[in-house]
Amino acid sequence: MMKNKIVFILGICIALIAVCSFSLAAPIHEVIMQGDIEKIKQVLDEGADINAKDMEHDEDSPLHIAVEGGALDIIKYLIDKGAQVDAKNKYGVTPLHMAALKGQLGMVKYLVENGAEVNLEDRVHKGTSLHAAVFSGNLKLVGYLISKGAQINIQDRYGKIPLHIAVEEAHPDIARYLIDWGADVNIKDQNNETPLFVAIHSCRSPFELFTYLIDKGADIEARDEMGSTPLHIAAGEGRMDILKHLITKGAEIEVKENSGRTPLHIAAETNQTKIVKYLVEKGAKLDVKTNDGRTPVDLAGEGNWEVIIKYLISKGAQADTASLSEDLDISIYDAAIIGDIKKVKELLQGGALINQRGDEQEGTPLHAAASGGNIEVISYLIEKGAELEALDKYGKTPLHVAAEKGNLQAVVYLKDKGAKINVVSEGYYEGSPLHAAVHENHLSVVEYLVTEGAELEARDKFEKTPLYIAAEEGYLEIVQYLTEKGADINAKSDSGLMPTNIAIQNMYSAIAEYLLSKGGKIEDEASKDECVDCEKKIQR
Repeated sequence: MMKNKIVFILGICIALIAVCSFSLAAPIHEVIMQGDIEKIKQVLDEGADINAKDMEHDEDSPLHIAVEGGALDIIKYLIDKGAQVDAKNKYGVTPLHMAALKGQLGMVKYLVENGAEVNLEDRVHKGTSLHAAVFSGNLKLVGYLISKGAQINIQDRYGKIPLHIAVEEAHPDIARYLIDWGADVNIKDQNNETPLFVAIHSCRSPFELFTYLIDKGADIEARDEMGSTPLHIAAGEGRMDILKHLITKGAEIEVKENSGRTPLHIAAETNQTKIVKYLVEKGAKLDVKTNDGRTPVDLAGEGNWEVIIKYLISKGAQADTASLSEDLDISIYDAAIIGDIKKVKELLQGGALINQRGDEQEGTPLHAAASGGNIEVISYLIEKGAELEALDKYGKTPLHVAAEKGNLQAVVYLKDKGAKINVVSEGYYEGSPLHAAVHENHLSVVEYLVTEGAELEARDKFEKTPLYIAAEEGYLEIVQYLTEKGADINAKSDSGLMPTNIAIQNMYSAIAEYLLSKGGKIEDEASKDECVDCEKKIQR
């Protein structure tokens, strides 16, 4: 999926990059790059071809180069003098494609008002200006193009409609807008994936967008090219919130993909311990076989996922392979992570050390329980003397782990039992639990921690605040929440960049525009040049 995304914009981006070098460009192209309108007038008066193609650089026209430069006055002058508004370079990219990808609403309006065709496809990837506008994250631009006749359900070479892109790029406002205007929530791309599949694959796409797609009629039993349903994908990628919602909505738990694997097979094969446990609790069959005769425990055995092997066998799965029946003594760490309270009690009574980190374990049993999210196990371990501030091998406390995993109930319970909310880990990131929750896009945990007094300006090893990380990772809702709660939107990391800078560099235009509207600053020229539809805001 990421590959398709990169390939889609490659044709446009090559054109944008190429115009940055003009040593071999024709005089008209060179003076436009320099941005001197008087020199442009002079060269044209001397007979330069206003539609000349730069044969050294992707056959860009002067208008292409003017759009990349971002000077609307030059664009207006060239069009007034007869520049072809829909000129195509060798990739079939028009000036409108370029302006839309850059999120330049004013520029797009002028081009369309002067005859630019909104539904032209580029030659290589068959993307339209609407596809490009959705990539930019500019909702107003998307709305404008639709008002001018942009086709909402047009597919690019990869079968993606703009809605696929909005979901993948985590632009929920644009996705909702497209659906309201008729986007087909069940249209499939070349991988046979609907936007619902894309929402599951994209770690940045918010859970609320996933549920919105279902509310708008997305088929929860749709099949991709491998025969997988959304439940298979959620199981394999560890998306517990999505998996639970799908099952609540009636998704078939024993459904098989083309090779005969059920969601339980997928979860066991990919070492998704929590998913395995949840599916078993929901009645998933333990010994169902794939087309080639393998059970979930067989697949877990192939990956040497001992915790899952032990759990499945403890629940009655049959281990046909001799190697799986050997040395299956479950450790207290394993029991804690899978939430087996009976086994935890048995092992503690048998002498297991409650605060010792084993050679192969990442942390103490309480770390494991925090990761698994089982409140009964967490409560029992604390009652028996588990250290709340014990550190795992990464320097994280159980509260860090619970926050990182998005286990809100565990976070609340640990905090209520006295866990330090602003403790800084001693590992690679040296961050707080709030940093951990932000890193993994767990908005509900972020909200709770902030409400309970988490420091908004806490710094990790790289001097990044939680807001900086949210901007860097593309988590718009968290950026908005932290900003509303008073986080410093101009706090610099050790690289000297501020949240707005990093949002621009990572092409999160919706975040960049939001931060600018709230007073975000841009100090380095590179970010100013890259800013999407931000020139007027920067000047304020």
